[in-house]
Amino acid sequence: MRYLSGASNGTIAAGGNGFGITNIQLWKPAGLYFDSFSNSLLIVSSNAQTIVQWPLNASNWTLVAGCAGTSG
Repeated sequence: MRYLSGASNGTIAAGGNGFGITNIQLWKPAGLYFDSFSNSLLIVSSNAQTIVQWPLNASNWTLVAGCAGTSG
C-alpha cells in the first residue's frame, strides 16, 4: 500500500492479484527496499524463491534474481 502524507486512504503500490509466481503476483513477500535511483521497489518473494523489481505505477515486476518456484 502507498499512503500520501496526511491521507487516510491508500492505493495498492504492488500486488493485489493473489499469491503466486506470475509477474503480477507475489508469494509471501518477506523483504522490501525502495530504490530511489530506479524509482522502484525491490521485493523478496520468499515462497517463490525470487527477488523482483517492481517500478512504481507499473502493473508487473521484472525478475532480478532466482528462479520462480525453484529453491537453491
